[in-house]
Amino acid sequence: MQKAGILRNKLQFAYSFNLPACLISLQMGLPLFRRYWCLLWLLYLCGGQLSAQQNISAWFEPSFVVQIWDNKSGLPQNTVFDIRKDDEGFLWTATEEGLVRFDGHELLVYKENNLPGLSSSAFYAIAPSAKGGIWAASDNALVRVHHNRAEVVDLSEQIVDSRITTLVEDGMGRLWIGTHNGDLLYHQNKAFHKVKQWPYRKRKSIQVIRTAADGIYIGTDAGLFHLSQDLKQTKAISGFEDNYIRSLAIAPDKSLWIGTKEEGLFHKTTKENVHFTEEDGLPELFISAIEIAPDNSIWIGTLSSGVYRLTKGAFTALAATGLPDDGVRAIHFTEPGLVWLGTAASGLVQLKPADVHMLAEAYPLSGNIILPIYQHPNGDVWVGTGGNGINRISGGRTTVYSRQQGLAANVILSIGGTKEAVYIGTPSGIYKFNLSSEKIDKHITEKDGLASNIVQAIYADTQENVWIGTRFGGLHKLTSDQKISKLQLPQELAGAEFVSIYEDRQHNMWFGTRGGGMVRITPAGAVTHFAGKHGLPSKIIDSFYQDAEGNMWLGTEKGLVCYTGKRFILVDENNGLFFNGIYRILEDKAGAIWLSGTYGLQRIAQEELKKVVREKEKDFRIVAQLFDSSDGMKNSEVNGGIFPAGYTLQDGSLWFPTIDGVAIICPASYRENKAPVNIHIKALRYGNSSPDLDADIHLPQGIRSVEIDYTSVNFSKPSTIRFYYRLKGLQDEWESAGQRRTAYFTSLDPGNYVFEVKAELNGVWSEPAELAFSIKPFFYQTLWFKAVLLLLLFLAGFYVRKFQAKSRHEADLKVLVEARTKELKESNERFHLVNKATSDVIWDYNLVRNQFYVADNFEVLFGHRTDEGLQDLQLWYDNLHPDDSERVTATFQAALEGDATFWKEEYRFRKADQQYAYIRDRGYVLRDESGKAIRMLGAMQDVSRSVEEEQRLKLLESVITNAMDSVVITEAQLDKPGPKIIYVNDAFTRMTGYLKEELIGKTPRMMQGENTDKAELEKLKEALEEGKSCEFEIVNYQKSGREYYAHISVSPVTNHQGVITHFIAIQRDVTERKAYLSAIEHQNARLKEISWIQSHIVRAPLARILGLVNLLQDKRRSPNDQEKLLTYLKSSSQELDSVVQEIVKKAENVNRDNVMEV
Repeated sequence: MQKAGILRNKLQFAYSFNLPACLISLQMGLPLFRRYWCLLWLLYLCGGQLSAQQNISAWFEPSFVVQIWDNKSGLPQNTVFDIRKDDEGFLWTATEEGLVRFDGHELLVYKENNLPGLSSSAFYAIAPSAKGGIWAASDNALVRVHHNRAEVVDLSEQIVDSRITTLVEDGMGRLWIGTHNGDLLYHQNKAFHKVKQWPYRKRKSIQVIRTAADGIYIGTDAGLFHLSQDLKQTKAISGFEDNYIRSLAIAPDKSLWIGTKEEGLFHKTTKENVHFTEEDGLPELFISAIEIAPDNSIWIGTLSSGVYRLTKGAFTALAATGLPDDGVRAIHFTEPGLVWLGTAASGLVQLKPADVHMLAEAYPLSGNIILPIYQHPNGDVWVGTGGNGINRISGGRTTVYSRQQGLAANVILSIGGTKEAVYIGTPSGIYKFNLSSEKIDKHITEKDGLASNIVQAIYADTQENVWIGTRFGGLHKLTSDQKISKLQLPQELAGAEFVSIYEDRQHNMWFGTRGGGMVRITPAGAVTHFAGKHGLPSKIIDSFYQDAEGNMWLGTEKGLVCYTGKRFILVDENNGLFFNGIYRILEDKAGAIWLSGTYGLQRIAQEELKKVVREKEKDFRIVAQLFDSSDGMKNSEVNGGIFPAGYTLQDGSLWFPTIDGVAIICPASYRENKAPVNIHIKALRYGNSSPDLDADIHLPQGIRSVEIDYTSVNFSKPSTIRFYYRLKGLQDEWESAGQRRTAYFTSLDPGNYVFEVKAELNGVWSEPAELAFSIKPFFYQTLWFKAVLLLLLFLAGFYVRKFQAKSRHEADLKVLVEARTKELKESNERFHLVNKATSDVIWDYNLVRNQFYVADNFEVLFGHRTDEGLQDLQLWYDNLHPDDSERVTATFQAALEGDATFWKEEYRFRKADQQYAYIRDRGYVLRDESGKAIRMLGAMQDVSRSVEEEQRLKLLESVITNAMDSVVITEAQLDKPGPKIIYVNDAFTRMTGYLKEELIGKTPRMMQGENTDKAELEKLKEALEEGKSCEFEIVNYQKSGREYYAHISVSPVTNHQGVITHFIAIQRDVTERKAYLSAIEHQNARLKEISWIQSHIVRAPLARILGLVNLLQDKRRSPNDQEKLLTYLKSSSQELDSVVQEIVKKAENVNRDNVMEV
């Protein structure tokens, strides 16, 4: 067995030439051929050095983004024993407190309380199955999970006084099981078998099993063994008889990587065994995990020293910000390029290759708050800071220029340059850095012609003219002879702040302002001002970019704006952006553009930009990708309001200033992820029930509301997945759910439904997933019941018609009169009974006799006397309101003279006390055989109180509808799926982005998300259950998925019986207030810090002044001494004055929001 150090020595070689030797050879006049080869070698070395300087990766160190899930974020325990991925993409982890399934968004735990038949929640091993799903090993049981169904297999009879330690499935579908006491079993054809040719049972603890084409390898606490594929022969692997084998991996070349408990790492090939120990770079000898990465590098987990990589014979400790210093028990690789670590005490760790890199520590900057970034044509990179001067990166070295080098202000607002100089814009004017003398040789201020000393943009055009933008309408041109001229602009730009400058390919100059739109100046000098009246959707223009077709793209606070030369097109969050405020637009070599903003970076491909220009409708969508702290940025907040707020370097890298360093995009190494997007339906819930999704789903009668959970497995950036769903049988249109992973449906009728859901990520769509279910109807809701009811009505109608026909042919008038007399008597009796049972005034108008009967309560309600029920119809006509009389009389007569069966009207009727009552009147017309009206019966209902209440409610609704605060009214249902919305005002739709029809019938819980404070929701629930009002502030989510803070006041509404029927919530968006309060707290802290520091600085000159005053009071001093003391006093006073001015300047900087609003 060879030591690894000897093997590495074989790979070393010495170069025949070196650079100093080549130079000496050239000078000494050596033979021509020798000089020729030296010259070639010198050119090779210089070329290599040149290539190194041009290498983008030299700016940063490739790194991983670390994310951790532990017991604070849903993992049941922080010790992770195994990690595996199933065929559906879910990640599974084994812990001693449960088996965990992870989709990138949510952790689902399987344990004793939700898996019937499971006797222990401790899991130690997982094996994916070729048939789908996974096997997981508990103490003496297996759990088989496939789709959403879990099954427990009890092995207590096969495994006694032991536990399962390892689990793996081979290529023949056999599931291999190793135990702590040395039992070796396998599962095949639904049966478990013990291996007869395993002679080490009860003697050797099996730690790891790995499968290969020629059989299986078994690592134990007393050696490594091989079992043949036919299970007939077992042999010990020589050289490892006494080793405690803790981990094992089989390489693509069939060699073995073997990790031991006390002897380090071994690499066994067909020719030799190579042994790696601490002398070769291992941090310790306990190798707890080994996995071979897709790039064939060897990843090694140790007991207590973290994870290491073995590449090209060298061990490298994995260094990543946030990586816990802990032992590693499991390593697993998933696409795209993700590494998962199961740790001993820190939970589940994800390592994701960074797409955004931070400037390497090899280029130290003077401050973390980065403002403008600029690269001079000579290759030097200039980086301005927010209070620590400006940095120049040249020749691999960083030089800082601040007050000590001639700057009066350490806050850098803008940078630009010509061939001979770099111009630095500050709140105190422009400083010119002479590249020949390597010094600041000029200070340009208002005295030299600037409109303001606050210089916010500097840009050198292709003619070497320097354009300068300042506050107070200051747009200047500095020519090569150093003469400054202020341009004459339209009067409306007199107070504009110029913050961005751009020269297009036609040499037009574009200038963006903060609050005044933008200006274009042609090469001929023509000035055009673009503002809102021209269709420009924003007043703030922070950046410009011209595409290949000549369209101008503008970065604004409203979103990305395209100017085609004829029209402006706004692209914002409604069209697919992740945020609207855009500080800088940069193009990479692939033609994609990168947008910076407060929430990170957005990337948009060139094809998507072309789509914007082609679209004619406003509801188009584009594909944008978001990059933030989850992609490698130290802080997602990119700075703006400075110029340039980002720069494309000559090597193609994109640099952006953030509040914590320089963020770098390397387009060459960026690989657009177009992997397929998956979608899974997880559960359907109604009430407290959740049916099996693999069976036919038939919900019981009376179910009106359901919730359906769905997910898309993604571990790279799950927060950017957008979901869309529809419920066939209720709606055919797809509804956008944003990032929400639950669909809510209320007021469902009995019937058959099909739920469909799909996901979109970076423009890639999943195939829709479907879930069919039905809701059973009550018997009276069934089709057969309706058919029987219709048949009965038909038969009844038939017999009624038959009876009527017979009655019409009766010849005996006497019998008819007696029958009608009896009918009249019964009718009168019914008339009086109905009159007693109702508060309505029953009336009967007999047209044949011209008699108008009214009920007794006519006189009670209206005060008009009756003669034993008889009333003059003319009285009714005379007391109709003048505005209603003509209309009501006309419809009454039309009903009698026409063929109408019913008559109804609402009108005002004058009572005896001259007050008017609101009446709802209805009549039924009886006709003879010829169709002539002979009688009308009806009822007058006094609805005065209802009308007045309705008018009051309309007034109240008008107030609520037009209120500035959001108002939502819900039913008083607190159980799932939550209270149903019955009303929202316009302010609520503006605040949330939903339409009213999208909200009515849904629950307010649809606005909640992962950052909504669950504790506040519990307080709300407790208060509402007790019938109390409450106020609280939580994070809600708009339809677009954007978070906002809402201050909510909720009050219950009761009916006349005191029962709560509804809840009224008044909401206000307090996001800006929250941000403002946070800014004030930050500002106060800064002011406190400044005052503390400066108070100590003030004391020194003040103490000297007091001392000098005491000396001057000594009358024994000579005039010469007094004159010297006065000189010292003046000097100290000037020093004190400088300190005070410095305090004022720093306070002004703080009040200007750390220069961001300067």
